[in-house]
Amino acid sequence: HTIHIGVDSDFFDAGLKTGAAWAQKRMLFVGNYRHKPNRESVYYFVRNVLPQIHQRVPEAEFWVVGANADMLDTNLLRANPKVRVEGYVEDIRPIYQDCAVFVAPIFWGNGMRVKLLEAFSMGMAVVASSLGAQGFCTQGGEQLLIADSTESFVSNTIQLLQNKNLCVDLGSKARKLIREHYDWSVIGEQFLDLVEDCHG
Repeated sequence: HTIHIGVDSDFFDAGLKTGAAWAQKRMLFVGNYRHKPNRESVYYFVRNVLPQIHQRVPEAEFWVVGANADMLDTNLLRANPKVRVEGYVEDIRPIYQDCAVFVAPIFWGNGMRVKLLEAFSMGMAVVASSLGAQGFCTQGGEQLLIADSTESFVSNTIQLLQNKNLCVDLGSKARKLIREHYDWSVIGEQFLDLVEDCHG
């Protein structure tokens, strides 16, 4: 039997985006940067995706948030004034509300991504690789946009940055998915059912 990890969707509640989220076209990546796949995701996005986005959306900002940000290549990140490294924050919910699009260009590693549980629960519009979205019962184009190449990451992210209504629609469906399948209250019932079946 497989029981998924979950999230407290009452705590990670989808609030209203701030005006800055849309005005600055903010994109967000969250991770613990002690984990090499997270560092590589940031580098990939900054080197390959962000310059092409800036050709179409020059005001777009990329926020890098999470623990152990001192392990990142600061020379690479500081070279682009539109990259903002926040590092660890006590309460990440305001960060989600300050950003318009969540990006997850994850191309190696395993397991379900807690960062996506939180992002979906917060009603974020998400662009993720197939591997990044692995383990979720999602459909590309419904709760998120899937991108497995630099070209698709660029085009899908630009599409969201320029289409607030699409962001809201994807975020709403993503939160609904969390409430129905990945909230701890739902998963707790699944676990109790499993225990009762094993001892019935």
